[in-house]
Amino acid sequence: MPALFGARSQRWLTLAHVQTVLGPVHPGSLGVTLPHEHLFITLAGASPPGSGDGLQGRPISPHELDDARRRPHRYRAALALEDLDEQCRELIAFREVGGGCVVDVTPPDLGRSPARLVELARRSGVAVVMGCGHFVHTFHPPGLAAMDEEEIQAEILRDLVAGVDGVRAGIIGEIGLGWPHHPEEERVLRAAARASAATGVALTVHPGHAARSCFRALEVVAEAGGAPERTVIGHLERTLFDLEDFVALARTGCYLEFDLFGREVIHHPLAPPGKPGDVVRIEWMVRLAERGFGDQLLASHDVAYRTDLRAYGGPGYAHLLTSVVPVMRGRGMPEELIRALLVDNPARMLAVADGEGDEPGRVQG
Repeated sequence: MPALFGARSQRWLTLAHVQTVLGPVHPGSLGVTLPHEHLFITLAGASPPGSGDGLQGRPISPHELDDARRRPHRYRAALALEDLDEQCRELIAFREVGGGCVVDVTPPDLGRSPARLVELARRSGVAVVMGCGHFVHTFHPPGLAAMDEEEIQAEILRDLVAGVDGVRAGIIGEIGLGWPHHPEEERVLRAAARASAATGVALTVHPGHAARSCFRALEVVAEAGGAPERTVIGHLERTLFDLEDFVALARTGCYLEFDLFGREVIHHPLAPPGKPGDVVRIEWMVRLAERGFGDQLLASHDVAYRTDLRAYGGPGYAHLLTSVVPVMRGRGMPEELIRALLVDNPARMLAVADGEGDEPGRVQG
């Protein structure tokens, strides 16, 4: 069998911590970690052209659930995750099947809620990591366009170091990009890369819907002094469709995130023709591991709509453990690779060397 993993440093295991909303923890304590999810978010205003205002002011009825999963932007009730009790039940379901940590990459632009993340972590028993930064330019808050890179970097650093009312972010992003990249988006990405370089905290990127966006994002990161090895490129299964493109991206050293598990083509409103399902995602990950990139792979669901929740017929946060891992094993994926995808890789990605995160410095990927 070919080597599944590269030579990434194991220094993080003994000399690092992960910043959660309840404080720093040892990376080895996280267990199964979902590196790209949303716990509280509002997507109102994100409807595609021609979708109308949706069905305002009433819950989704049972007979509408299938249609709401396929076309969530038609249903205003599907466009927000905001019920603390509901989210607590969903996370407890994840914990009960072996889940340990969820990374909420919701930026302030999309309704990030630090206080509720703290309460959710306390009530569910699941570790929660909070993100920071800004999404695509159409969601940028008033005044951001007038800020220079230094000011944006300082804002991100405040979230990482001082926190929001004392709640510290533990990852930068998701930093949003469209395609072509808007100049304001690249300015935010440069500021985020500089903040990552200064603290060692990982940076996660939402690329535009084009392969070139992934590679251009890494160019911007490197030009700003950031490290591709501390950068996650997400949503790859809706952006790249050729194995050699995945390999080329992996050779930059970045983390490759397949974060749409549970989203089949019929349930993704922006899905291009040929967007894969879970089995194809698994096959791509195995083939990348066989090329030696197993320690750069991440897996998650990107739960963002209410119809993604188990309570509304969606896969929820437990889907990887309850539905995907059995398929991985059935298709012969080595146990060491399954553990790397779900435990070791996200822990290493989130880990910041002790003494860093507050002062300039960088950990190695």
